[in-house]
Amino acid sequence: MIEDIHGVRSDAIHGSGPGLPRPTDLTPSILRFLADEFRAAEDLSKSADLESGIRDRCANLEAVLDDLGRRLSEAVAAYASHAGEVEGLLGRVREGLIDLRASVSEPSQGVGEGDRSERSERILLEELPALAKEVARVETVRAYAETALKLDSLIGDVEDTVSSSVAGKLRTHNAVNSEETRQMAISFLKDIEDILISVTKTRPQWTRLVAAVDHRVDRALAVLRPQAIADHRSLLVSLGWPPPLTGSNLLNTNSSKTAELSNPLFSMRGDLKSKYSDSFLSLCCLQELQRRRKTRQLEGYNLETLIRQPLWVIEELVNPIAVAAQRHFSKWVEKPEFVFALVYKITRDFVDSMDEILQPLVDKARLVGYSCREEWISGMVTALSLYLSKEVFPSMLIFFRKAHHMLE
Repeated sequence: MIEDIHGVRSDAIHGSGPGLPRPTDLTPSILRFLADEFRAAEDLSKSADLESGIRDRCANLEAVLDDLGRRLSEAVAAYASHAGEVEGLLGRVREGLIDLRASVSEPSQGVGEGDRSERSERILLEELPALAKEVARVETVRAYAETALKLDSLIGDVEDTVSSSVAGKLRTHNAVNSEETRQMAISFLKDIEDILISVTKTRPQWTRLVAAVDHRVDRALAVLRPQAIADHRSLLVSLGWPPPLTGSNLLNTNSSKTAELSNPLFSMRGDLKSKYSDSFLSLCCLQELQRRRKTRQLEGYNLETLIRQPLWVIEELVNPIAVAAQRHFSKWVEKPEFVFALVYKITRDFVDSMDEILQPLVDKARLVGYSCREEWISGMVTALSLYLSKEVFPSMLIFFRKAHHMLE
């Protein structure tokens, strides 16, 4: 199609062949596309780049179409193999029912009462249980085939979505499309987990099916989660997080009247606020998904303490501001009270935004059992503890040992 367009354009320039199509012959979508791409005359210079981009997109779409065709063929083949097995089982069940009906409704002539009673007993004790077992086996095979095909379709959708998200991010840095694609993948993963939880409870013997799906989900999450965290960190930088810890807001650190630190979470507006909220929700949904998966996988081991993790989105707020604060901590090694005062100030100045802005998003993601306020305070205390254990306590220990030796 691209070659045809070039041919038409060349013929029109040289006065031969058909002319360019009239605007009335173009569809509204094509007109909108051309209007967006060529707003001014100087935009015509980028037509070659536009053509290259269209070719790349067509190639990617063809690759996706080929992959979908391959997956469809595999699914049809798998269904056909299961269908043949089910058909054979149903045939045996049908034959058993015919034999049973014949034996009950058409007893042999001259058979005595005792023989009929004996045959009825044999039917009840042998043939009916065998028939019921065969019917149950048919139902199990049918349920397994349907579940396996549904899971294969969903995990295929996840893998396609993740790969297209990565490919799209390499071609363009459109955060909106990337976030929409990520949320679509998370939705598929939730559906998969719902099915696996049901299978674990109702069909515990299908361990190989569950393990195979878990393996493919792990591979998808190994790409999805780091990408989500990287995008979230980029948004935090765009927001101005961490806020600067310099100037008058750090003077008189031991005073209770210091000015509050600026809070980028309160100053978010418009498109940036919407992007941050979407990214926040995606991370929360991913963490809730992981919690559900670990709960299923560790069920019966009483390892709830290992399942629970710090809230990822709060960790992404704590870590950069803790690193920024450590630059000031290094100046106060001999005055740890200043270190405690600064950590207290940072924790206090931002704690309200945890309740007012972030907690509603956590609740919306249905991440049960987490308080943003508690996670924020706990994260800051943990960061302080790590710094003291690595930087302050060792030097203080050396100092007291020297003092002890001098007294001796």
